[in-house]
Amino acid sequence: VVGDGNIERGRSCPAFVITASDPDMQSEIQRISHRYFGFCPRVRQYGSKAPKLRFSQRIGRLLLAFGVQPVTAADKVVPSAVLTGSRDIAIGFLQGLFDSDGCAWPGGYVEFGTRSRALASQVQLLLANLGIIAQRTKKQRTGSDFWNLFIGGGDAVRFFEVVGFRLPYKQARKNSLARTARAWSRGELVPG
Repeated sequence: VVGDGNIERGRSCPAFVITASDPDMQSEIQRISHRYFGFCPRVRQYGSKAPKLRFSQRIGRLLLAFGVQPVTAADKVVPSAVLTGSRDIAIGFLQGLFDSDGCAWPGGYVEFGTRSRALASQVQLLLANLGIIAQRTKKQRTGSDFWNLFIGGGDAVRFFEVVGFRLPYKQARKNSLARTARAWSRGELVPG
């Protein structure tokens, strides 16, 4: 939801949708929903728009209780349940977020992009708590600020080992790390 979803506004108890073009992502969302909510959302295609999976108000109320905010992309944040949760919860959240809004490049480096400065900062801190240093930069896209996190070198190796991806084609990019010569990483510059 934080990556490629939105909570519908204008209702007393909002429902939400997740946009997912990738069939593996659709299957993973359906698997998780069925396991934890006993509900398997259908993939719906509306014209030429990207496919969406819609969730009920009942599940929307639960997301609000977890701290998911009903805001636009520029104001998204890490839910409070993730910030106060366990290491495993943080890793699971990062996996889902990087599956939706992250890139695993063939050279073995990883990137994450968002319109939200707060989300980029919070994700950078979650990664740092796992020993993964990400460089944050600001760019302009269509007249708005866009924040990018870059993870390379030894930090990319650590990302794949500690967090990784649920989507098979993204996790498979880990294999290119062994074939790519690695220079020093930013994480090696941080004492301790």
